[in-house]
Amino acid sequence: MWKKLPLGVLAVLLFAPASIKAGDDSAVVQNPGPNLSNFDNDTAETNKKVKELLSQFRLSKFYYATNKAIEAQDAKGLEKLVQEQVEESPEFKTSSDYHGMLSRIAFLNGDYQTAYTEANQIVTNIENYLAPHKPYELTFLPENEDAREGIRASYILRYQAEAWLYRNDDALADINHALQMKPAADVMRAKTELLIILGNYKEAAEAADQTYAMDTNIFAQWNANGYYCGALSKNGYNVKACSVTTAKKSDSGVEPK
Repeated sequence: MWKKLPLGVLAVLLFAPASIKAGDDSAVVQNPGPNLSNFDNDTAETNKKVKELLSQFRLSKFYYATNKAIEAQDAKGLEKLVQEQVEESPEFKTSSDYHGMLSRIAFLNGDYQTAYTEANQIVTNIENYLAPHKPYELTFLPENEDAREGIRASYILRYQAEAWLYRNDDALADINHALQMKPAADVMRAKTELLIILGNYKEAAEAADQTYAMDTNIFAQWNANGYYCGALSKNGYNVKACSVTTAKKSDSGVEPK
């Protein structure tokens, strides 16, 4: 409480003047006491900050739980978490995060058109807000890192739906936007896969090399590496990432197909 006292109150407490006349033994020290008029405002401000902290804590807990549900591909669990969040904070329903969650739920349920519609609305709103600038062409300050990650995630969200709808050219554009905002091995590997599907083997081989340069193990952890490495090899591209993968499988006693 003391740390919340206005400086004026502390000054009164510590340095209140005494009205004493020289030589007057009957003089009375007149101390008006602290000014308590701001205490109610201080308490209200403290309560407001406590509520904000609790709200942030609940939101962090919500996002932690939703990430776990997404990792587990638990559509029903994710939907339940979102419903509970809306009941607790109705304003959440107007946020882009809400529509992002709807897109993820639809994607997990195999409803790729709805997943695309929700993700596309998010990206469209972002691009309209930042127009005439393109989000992926902007340089973000360190303090705006969260905003950049949010926009990047929106492009990836839309790319995933587009890929399953066989809108491969649109998917490639979105994955390039995400990589332009921040290079990442898992996203570059996804680009490699998409380029192979499109039959762009030269570009796919280049993307595979870039992926390997970012993470030497990323192809070895890819459950579809046999098929895609085979496609590259069949078309005359023997990339290092695939040779390392082949060696690892041979060492384990499992011959590559």
